[in-house]
Amino acid sequence: MTLEQPADATELEHLTLHALNNFDIPVGMMTGVAATGVEQDDQTKWVSIASLSARRYIVRIQSNPTPVVVDLASLDLTGDAPRQLDLLPGEFTPVTL
Repeated sequence: MTLEQPADATELEHLTLHALNNFDIPVGMMTGVAATGVEQDDQTKWVSIASLSARRYIVRIQSNPTPVVVDLASLDLTGDAPRQLDLLPGEFTPVTL
């Protein structure tokens, strides 16, 4: 099976994230005990892709499926201290019809 050729980098990002859905492991789906006797609970905590041509890094976390995009072209890399971005859980958006 072959994926359709995307029209541009943004479409390729969407297509790639969609394809990666096939490999997500929900919480509780893969549990068991290792040969060492340690309980295991495999799960997908996050998915990330890098678009080298568009200079973007995209992350989607387990508790919020909305992709977060870092524009690497505009990223300020000055300074010597590491920085952290807290990714918050997503909420459902109510819709009234």
